[in-house]
Amino acid sequence: MSTSRSVTTSRIRATQGGDSVRLKPAQHAAAEQAWRAAAGLLESGAQAADLVARAELLRAVHSCRAASLPRLSSAGLRAAQHVRDLHERQPEFRLASLSWDVFQVLRTAHVLRGAETVAARWIGEARRGYARIGSLRLAGVFTEPVVSGSGYAGVVTYLADESGQLWSLGDVAPGDAHRTQFAYVTPLELGELEIEHRWLGRGGLALEGATAAANRRLGMGRGLAASDVDGVGFDEAPLRGLFQRPLREQLDRAWAARGEDERHAGDDLLFARCSVFGASRDALLLQTDDSQVVLHATAPSGHAELAYRRNLQLLARAPGLGLWVIGRIVYGRPRTLALLAIGSSELRVPSEWGGRVNLGLDRLVPQHLPVGASGGTALATEAEPAGVDPLDALERRLQQVLLAGRSAASSAAASGFARDEAALRRDQLATGAELLARLRQSERGGFGKAWLAARLYLAAASATLQREAWLS
Repeated sequence: MSTSRSVTTSRIRATQGGDSVRLKPAQHAAAEQAWRAAAGLLESGAQAADLVARAELLRAVHSCRAASLPRLSSAGLRAAQHVRDLHERQPEFRLASLSWDVFQVLRTAHVLRGAETVAARWIGEARRGYARIGSLRLAGVFTEPVVSGSGYAGVVTYLADESGQLWSLGDVAPGDAHRTQFAYVTPLELGELEIEHRWLGRGGLALEGATAAANRRLGMGRGLAASDVDGVGFDEAPLRGLFQRPLREQLDRAWAARGEDERHAGDDLLFARCSVFGASRDALLLQTDDSQVVLHATAPSGHAELAYRRNLQLLARAPGLGLWVIGRIVYGRPRTLALLAIGSSELRVPSEWGGRVNLGLDRLVPQHLPVGASGGTALATEAEPAGVDPLDALERRLQQVLLAGRSAASSAAASGFARDEAALRRDQLATGAELLARLRQSERGGFGKAWLAARLYLAAASATLQREAWLS
C-alpha cells in the first residue's frame, strides 16, 4: 500500500471514531432489547408474528437508534419491513432477505450485549460521515445503472486512483428504471465542473479538497475543486493493474468482504481478460486468458429499460472476441459473474466511447461487432454450473423455523430433522448436523442462540464451499 493510500485510509477510519468503541449502559440495554425482539420473532415465527411482535421489533429499532447503534437499528428496520411485506403478500418479499437480516440482528445484538468494548464496525454509522482526504487524481473505469426495490434509481461511476484503489461517485434518487438514462446524461456538479456520468466513466478527474465516506464513496460538498483530465485505457496504468491481479487474489478479496453489511467500492468486482467462448441459456460464456477458466456472464438485471440482456445476446454472436471484462461476483453460483462493462479494441463502437461499453446503459448494435461476426452465432455451449448444495437441508430447515417458529422444530418434525441431520453427516458436515440437532432440542430461551449458531455455521460453510467451487 502506498503512503498516500495509507494516509487516506487512516483519515477515513478516523471518522468512524477509531478501531474500537467502549459501550455505554444504554447501548447494552438497547442491544438486549433487540435480541429479545428478534428471538421472540423466531419463537412465534414470522408468519404468525402479530402486531405486538412487530411493534416490539420496531421499538427495539427506535431504542438502538436513540442509543447510537445504527448498524443494529438498520438491520432491525429491514427485518421489520420484510415481515410486513410477508404479511401484506408483497411481490418483493424474499425469504432469503428476511433470513439474512434476522441473522444480522441476532448476530450484532449478541456481540454488543456481551462485550464492554467492540470493533467500530459493530456500531456502524448513522449517517455516512465524509472525511476530507485532500487531493486525488482519478481515472474513470465504468458506470453502472442502479435500480433498487425501495424506489430509487440512477447511476454509479467507479474511478481508480493512481494506486489502483477504487472509488465511487453516484447520482441515485427516487425514481424507476427510466431514471437511469436521465442520470447517465445529466451533468453532475463537482465544484465548478459539470460532467456527465457517461463521460466520467471514460475520462478522468483531478480533485482538490476531496471528501469521502468510509466505503470510499466520494462527496460533492463545499470546498471541492474539480477539473476533468484525460482518461486512460484499460491497457494503461493504473487501470491495467486491476486486470493483472490473479483471479484467486480477487476472489479472496471478495469473500473477505462478503460478510460486511456495507462493502467498500469495488470489493465484489472481478476484472479479467477474456475471450467470448459461446453461450449457455441465460449466460455469455467467457474464457479467461490466464487461467483458462470458463466464466458464466449473466445480465445483472432484467429490466427492459436496461440494455444488459440485448448486449449479452449480441456479444454471444462474436466467438473469439477479446474483451476486458468487469463483473460482479455471483456468490451462489460457481464461476458466475453479473457482467457490468467490457472493453475491446476489436469492437467498432463510436470513438467517444473510448473502446468500452457500460452494458446496462450503452446499446450495442450488430454493426459494432467485428466484421463477419454480426451475422454469426456462438460456436460453443456449455451447461450452467450445477450440483446439489450439501447445505441445502440446513438452510431449508432454518428458513422453515424462521417462518413457522418453534412449531417447525417440534416433536412432530423430528423425523424430518433426523433425515436432514443424517444427510449432513453423509456429506461430511457433522458440525452442521450437530447444530441442527441442537436447534431441535433447544429449551425455551435458548432457541434464538441455537438458531444463530446454526445460521453462523451456514454462512461460514456456504462461503467456503462456494469459494472452493469457483476454481474447482
